[in-house]
Amino acid sequence: MTLLQALRKATQSSHQRLEGQISKEEVTASIDAYALYLRQFHQGLAACWLQLDWHLLAEWGLPELSARQARYHALTDDLHALGHPVPPLERGLRSERAPSVVGCLYVLEGSIHGGAILLSELETKAGPLPADTCRFLSGFHDQNRYYWKDFVSWLESLETGDDFLEAASTSAREAFEHFIAAFAVKSPTPVVS
Repeated sequence: MTLLQALRKATQSSHQRLEGQISKEEVTASIDAYALYLRQFHQGLAACWLQLDWHLLAEWGLPELSARQARYHALTDDLHALGHPVPPLERGLRSERAPSVVGCLYVLEGSIHGGAILLSELETKAGPLPADTCRFLSGFHDQNRYYWKDFVSWLESLETGDDFLEAASTSAREAFEHFIAAFAVKSPTPVVS
């Protein structure tokens, strides 16, 4: 079983639970609903962020590293532009747990697909959004598919064994649980940086 197959299999149930919590119709109903979605996503992302060792990912040759990091920081910027300030993402500590980093990143990188769908629907209902409020969901614009393919190629190039697959799968499930918890709360407590 490849790493990608192991991660998909391990997270299938959690992925379905999370998708069941997020209603495209609700998220795209208004700018306020969109802002709430971003706040909830930020809560899940912030819980995962400390697990990400970007130095390790650079050493392992993750393609387009700085663009990927910038996309996540764009979430904070979008929320500020929408009038919902949140604290910046805190830098994680150096990790020796490479499988955990990889499992968590798998979940975060996969979120780009849903973001593009939500943005398209939101713009259909509300009209074009100001550019400084949709940088996160825009992802890499017309390059989203290529960034995902590059990520998957990188993932599949990693040398792994059974212990790596198990640890990465556990980390990916835990990352989904962070998002499930964040989206279970319909009105997150406002946080001002």
